[in-house]
Amino acid sequence: PKRGRFLRAYNLGLDNARAFVGYACSEGNGNWGVEMDGAAPVRNASKVGDIRPSEGPAGAVEEAVGNVMVGDALEITRERALIEQGWPREKQ
Repeated sequence: PKRGRFLRAYNLGLDNARAFVGYACSEGNGNWGVEMDGAAPVRNASKVGDIRPSEGPAGAVEEAVGNVMVGDALEITRERALIEQGWPREKQ
């Protein structure tokens, strides 16, 4: 993470036509700050509950995450430990 902060991308289905997409960064105290968000149209899902964002805001969020993300996604055991610790900032 840049500046020692962790980030989370999210995709929340609003209905069959729109999704709310964005990403937030940890503030090191268990709180998160939204860095970018927006509503995006969704493509037809391949199965019930499978919402897939299309181009537009979703693509812009994905690009922004790629620009700020450093390193790989966390393994589940490391993520669990960080959740228990309140997502402290990583030492630089």
